[in-house]
Amino acid sequence: MYKVSQTRLRQDLIVTFTTNKETDSKIHLIKDPISGETFEFGEEEYFLCQSINGISTTSQIIAAFKSRFDLSITENDFNQFAEQITSYGLLEPCDTPVFSSSSSLVSFQETDDFVQPDISKESVEKSQEEKVNQKPRTQKVEHLKEFRWKLFNPDPLYTFVAKFLRPFGWFFKALIWLLIPGVPLALLIYFKEQYAIWQDIKTFSVPEAYFVKILVNMMSINIISRLIQGIVCTALGGTVKEFALQLRFGILPRFQNDRRGYRQLSRRGQLWTIASPLLARLFFFVIGTFIWYCTHGTGTSLPLMGLFFAQAGLFGFLILILPIWGEGYRFFVLLFKLPPQLFQRALQTFMFTIQGRSLPTTISSGQKWSLLLYALVIISFWFYLMTKVVFSTAKGLVLSYPDIFGRSTRFIFIGAIASMTLYWTSKKWSRMTQKGKNPNPSPVVDREVNVPEKAHLHIAKKTRFKTNNLVKILLLVGLGIVLFLPYPYKPGGPIQLMPPAQAKIQAPISGKITKVFFEGGNGKLIKSGTVIATMESTDLNNSILTLQQQVNEQQAVLEKQQDKVNQLLNTPSKQEVEVAKKELEVAKQEVEVSKRQLEVAMTKAQFSARQAARFEGLYKQGAYSLQLLEEAQKQAETDRINTEAMRDIIARKQKDVEKSEADLQVVLSGAPPDEIEAARRDVKAARANLNRVQQQLKYANEQLKTTKLLMPIDGHLTTSYLGQKLGTYLKEGDTFAVAENDRNFIGQISIPEDNIGEFAVGNQVEIKLLAYPDKPIWGKIVSIEPIATDEPSQPATQVVKVNVEIPNSDSQRLLKTGMSGYAKVNGGTKPVIVAFTRPIARFIQVEVWSWLP
Repeated sequence: MYKVSQTRLRQDLIVTFTTNKETDSKIHLIKDPISGETFEFGEEEYFLCQSINGISTTSQIIAAFKSRFDLSITENDFNQFAEQITSYGLLEPCDTPVFSSSSSLVSFQETDDFVQPDISKESVEKSQEEKVNQKPRTQKVEHLKEFRWKLFNPDPLYTFVAKFLRPFGWFFKALIWLLIPGVPLALLIYFKEQYAIWQDIKTFSVPEAYFVKILVNMMSINIISRLIQGIVCTALGGTVKEFALQLRFGILPRFQNDRRGYRQLSRRGQLWTIASPLLARLFFFVIGTFIWYCTHGTGTSLPLMGLFFAQAGLFGFLILILPIWGEGYRFFVLLFKLPPQLFQRALQTFMFTIQGRSLPTTISSGQKWSLLLYALVIISFWFYLMTKVVFSTAKGLVLSYPDIFGRSTRFIFIGAIASMTLYWTSKKWSRMTQKGKNPNPSPVVDREVNVPEKAHLHIAKKTRFKTNNLVKILLLVGLGIVLFLPYPYKPGGPIQLMPPAQAKIQAPISGKITKVFFEGGNGKLIKSGTVIATMESTDLNNSILTLQQQVNEQQAVLEKQQDKVNQLLNTPSKQEVEVAKKELEVAKQEVEVSKRQLEVAMTKAQFSARQAARFEGLYKQGAYSLQLLEEAQKQAETDRINTEAMRDIIARKQKDVEKSEADLQVVLSGAPPDEIEAARRDVKAARANLNRVQQQLKYANEQLKTTKLLMPIDGHLTTSYLGQKLGTYLKEGDTFAVAENDRNFIGQISIPEDNIGEFAVGNQVEIKLLAYPDKPIWGKIVSIEPIATDEPSQPATQVVKVNVEIPNSDSQRLLKTGMSGYAKVNGGTKPVIVAFTRPIARFIQVEVWSWLP
């Protein structure tokens, strides 16, 4: 068993300490001036080292440790720790007890970031080496402080507000208690009304405005929560001497309080101080959600303001509550009474495990697996977060500036953001691992820097200065020459091979395939006119019978038309002349009869008129009745009408006589020449129809025997397995196979519109297909489409379609329809600097120019 009363911490050790800005805990560095090794301790381990002073017993040290840190360790744990630091050579035998461990160590001079030791005169030479070794670390701390600015001393403000609000403490306690039902209710509203929330978010025409609004609200909530945290700390008895602004990741402004005053508080006070920003964000989330829910649909801007504050509060709370960094980590460590350097210990336990190094014996198996699990959770979440940040940021930049670096824009953005993220992560990892070098104290070699003599140092610096300047000048000159060298500028874009010239082999008639001579689909070259297959049709029998009937009908029509011509040529006949004369005589007799009837009617009409006049005179004298007068007048009018009717009949009869005379003259003159000519034309038409039907009948008879399907062009058959179509039935017009001439392909290149002026029809094109990346193919531009269209894969990019003719080698036949790849058009030569900065120059000339008023 180790006897603690026989040893003490060595008197010649050099001790420095710094503050872990992540956990606000001190880290003690103990350097052995003899071996040059440096050992790193947390506050608990360093307290145990100081307690080994030669007089305190093990039980006293354990009791003091529990009183100081509220942590319990066993005597076995302490003995293992003492044996371990003894093996590192940090203890020495003691004859005289030392009552104050601090007196046995070098004195300290504290700065803002770490403590510089006040080294005695006897160790001046060692002190010089220590300063040389510490210089890079000092520069690193100063570099980090460039992104942090102290704004003012908030203690008077916090003190005044804390005193003013102290009587209302019950009100704030009630608000905290109301968060218990308020948070679940707000979450229920938030997730239940997701559709309405997204509809409100869509009112922003561009996504950037929404995210900028969220970031602004998160910053507002950040400064309010820090002010609340400072007021809470002051109200509980602490003092905050500094309110600062720090750029997180170098760009994101975050406000901070000086946390050194938190250590003045009790454990309960520290918990409330650390939890106050988290509770403030929850409060903003609840209030913002209720404001949105109550004012949604009112048409004012209040719902959006509430929604933004709710989302900013929720996002900020979820980020801070994680037990990885910030308030979430400090609250987690303090609440469960965990070591302040739990984060670093977990990461170093993980590193020790994957490197196969043994852990200190003070770490039990259960502690090891707990630390490993915590480290895996941290690393997994960190990897997910960094990946999400890289790709989300790159996607947003690509959408905002889709072609600022040409086709490589997406890869350049992803590479640049990933490099920055990896650099920041590596720095963060290095700082974390350097702050807690081991789960328990373990040696870290601190390499000494030998300081040369001043003369040698001056000569070496002068030589290096000349050499470095000469190299820089040569590099600049070489770079300038390279930038103005001619470079073959080749704008390009994705290419798609279009189908070549094709021809369908279709069935001329309906029938079945009887023979197939080529299988097709194997790329075999077939000459035009070659028989591909034969077919027969049984459906032609009905067509032949129909055509035969049509031939007979056309023969009868022809005979009828011929008889009509003969009849016209033999006119007039005696019978026709006699008939015409008889018709004329009858017409004349009818005229004479009608004239005699007219004379009788006229006599009767005259008598009726005189009688009516006489009766009218008698009526006026009163010797005759009105009725008899009206009947006499009616009879006179009727006789007059009959007379006029007879005159009309005589006129018609006279016209009939004239017509009969004309007909007689026509008969006597014979058939008209025009009618004879028309009849002859009808004969010719009937004969032509007969010949046409006879030709169709002949063609149908030929088709009935056999039908050959011929190759229409020189090329190959793209349709495969034609042999399987043997015996199948095809309707007229059905496609049996497709022939293709693939000696030349047409490829369509989608080139961004900003490069369209760099080439013309006839320029050479270099093509690399995805199927043959090691075989460049050459073609030439045959046409450029006159319009620009949208590119589906990049909605913000306009492209112009360029058609390229590509010869396909007869021996290899590499090209296939539908292949894709990338093509570059020969656009002449440009200086290297012009070729590679063209997208940036275009961005300045167009985009930046458009911003100017």
